[in-house]
Amino acid sequence: KLFGNIIRIADNCKIGSNTTIKSKSIQIGSNTTIQSNCDIFSVNKFIIGDRSDLCESHIVGREVIIGNDFFSSVPNGKKFFVGGGGALLPTSNLKIGDRCTLHDILINIAKPVYIGNDVGISSEVNFYTHYFWDSIFKGNPNKFAPIKISDGCIIGAKSLFLPGVELSKNTVVGAGSVVTKKFPPNSIIGGNPAKLIKRTNSKKISKKNKIELLKKTLSWYTEILKSKG
Repeated sequence: KLFGNIIRIADNCKIGSNTTIKSKSIQIGSNTTIQSNCDIFSVNKFIIGDRSDLCESHIVGREVIIGNDFFSSVPNGKKFFVGGGGALLPTSNLKIGDRCTLHDILINIAKPVYIGNDVGISSEVNFYTHYFWDSIFKGNPNKFAPIKISDGCIIGAKSLFLPGVELSKNTVVGAGSVVTKKFPPNSIIGGNPAKLIKRTNSKKISKKNKIELLKKTLSWYTEILKSKG
C-alpha cells in the first residue's frame, strides 16, 4: 500500500506483500524491488533509485533518499532499521549514495546521516546521532550531531558510531569498533575506542593484470546470473 500526494513508480518495479509506504512524495526508480514486510513512513519525501533492492525494513524520518544500485539484505527475523529517538525532528534526514550495500543495521536520524557512494556496511552496525539520559540540569552529558560516511568506506560487523563522527574516503573499519572521531582518508581503524591501525596505499596494477581480473570477475558473475535464470 502506498499513501502520498505525489507517487511516481518507474517501469519494472516490484513491491512485496504486506509493505506500506507513506510520504508526501514517493519516487521509486526503474527495475527496483521493495521486499515484503516493509514499513516506511517518511514525512516529506521517500526516494529510492534505479536497479535497487530494499530488504525487509522499518524506516521512519523526514526525508529518506536512497541512490541507484542499492542492495540490502537481512537474516530472517531482522530488519534494516532507520529512525529511533527523534526520528520525526526537523533534522531527521537520511541520504544514501549510489552502489551501496547495507544489511541489518540501525541508523538513528535525530540529526542527518549521509552515506556516500560505494559504501559497504556489515551486519549489526549501529549509528547514533544523539545521546542523553539523565537531566542536563544536573550536569549530565548530551550530544546531538550528524554522521557522515564518505565514498568508498567499508564498515565491519557490530561496529558503533557516536554522534558527530565523519569517516573520510576509503576508510576501513574493523569489526566491533567504537568510532568516536574523524580519521584521515585511506585509513584502517579498529578497537574501542577506534584507533588508527595503518594507512592504505592503492597498488598500481598493470593493464594486462586488469584485463585478467576483469575476465575472472565476469566469469564468476556469469555463473551467478545462470543460477538466477
